Amino acid sequence: MTTTPGTGATYRIGSDYYPMTVVWVSPTGHVVHARACETRKGRFFLETTEKPEVFTRRGDGAYRPKGCKYGRLNIGERRLDLDPGF
Repeated sequence: MTTTPGTGATYRIGSDYYPMTVVWVSPTGHVVHARACETRKGRFFLETTEKPEVFTRRGDGAYRPKGCKYGRLNIGERRLDLDPGF
């Protein structure tokens, strides 16, 4: 799958899912920058005041936050789901 700016994504950490939008992709596809989305009335809007998060593709093909082994960026759909247990 080719990732391009504007593609929806979901940042998953633990049992929480946060909607994001890809804003930049390196020529090799190894590095992706994504920004959080704001949710209003079930629709997602790009949050432009936040600095983009940087994700790198690891050996298993997963995009993870740069310098971190936890969390994962799933590219292709936006999802918001927060675990109320925490």
